[in-house]
Amino acid sequence: MIIVVASDVHLGYEKCNKADFLEFLDRCDSASIDHLFLLGDILDFWRRNNARAVLENNEIIEKIAELNVRNIHYIVGNRSIKLR
Repeated sequence: MIIVVASDVHLGYEKCNKADFLEFLDRCDSASIDHLFLLGDILDFWRRNNARAVLENNEIIEKIAELNVRNIHYIVGNRSIKLR
């Protein structure tokens, strides 16, 4: 069983590395992953307008939805409290 974990990417924050996260997702898509855990704060809702954060990162949201991974788990982070 292969389990992969990512957390605190904060997409939308000026210091996040969107390119590296896209590469990470590409690697996840080509591996035989059973569980991908996204441990909160993938999008930066804390410092950003929620709608803008989603719209600006729609490409990544779609990529996650289309991953060839058996199970994707999203745990709401402390900075994603508005999603609860």
